[in-house]
Amino acid sequence: MQASCFQNVALGIVAENKAMKDASGKFNRTILVTDIESLNMTNGEIRSNPEQLESSGVDATGKVYNSAVVVDQVIEATWVPFLSNRLTAPDVRRGERVRLWRSGDADKYYWSTMGLDENLRKLETVIFAFSGTQDESQTELDLENCYYFEVSTHNKSITLQTSASNGEPFRYTAQINAAEGALLIEDDVGNSFELDSTENRLTLENADDSKVELNRGKIAIVANEEVSLTVGGTKQVWKPNITTLKTPKFAGGS
Repeated sequence: MQASCFQNVALGIVAENKAMKDASGKFNRTILVTDIESLNMTNGEIRSNPEQLESSGVDATGKVYNSAVVVDQVIEATWVPFLSNRLTAPDVRRGERVRLWRSGDADKYYWSTMGLDENLRKLETVIFAFSGTQDESQTELDLENCYYFEVSTHNKSITLQTSASNGEPFRYTAQINAAEGALLIEDDVGNSFELDSTENRLTLENADDSKVELNRGKIAIVANEEVSLTVGGTKQVWKPNITTLKTPKFAGGS
């Protein structure tokens, strides 16, 4: 069997911090990187510094020509994950070592992490996504047609979400919002549970506007039809126009 032409061709150094999103708003997978095996005599910090080189001459027919080409000490490389289900590229930063890959002599490069300089990273967003659709016409995995798990120190949050692309009747989201000190669990029809650590508040609410709220030293119960309390043989029922109490014994106080 012939060896693959897709091979690791060099050790690279990331020249610029990877942007989280590209110009179109999609998760960015490209970086600027320097092949330090080819430029091992470079001094100082490696940065993108494109220059235009111009030349002129006379061709074989005696015609004068002028040409210009832009050169740079960095190249653009696209992330190749070597790991299934990860949707976002690692948030590599300037100075991190990566592997550079190329297919044959094609003028297109790819990169993968080496795990040697993760201490250089600061904030990261990592998303693992799992296809949630059987629709063959959908050719791209996105957050609408998959189940996904996201850890984002950029946003200070952890999110778990399902999809409704495979006939599921509901979609669920669970999120820890560490930036606001909150935990939220909700579906896509209006049922939710929220913990607000800052306000010492717990809120349970459904799509019919029934709600129980524990707000510091206060408890609020809201319902449009009925609220009932049962303790052993004692039961109290509140309705919009009537309140009933059933108890074996009633003891009043002064």
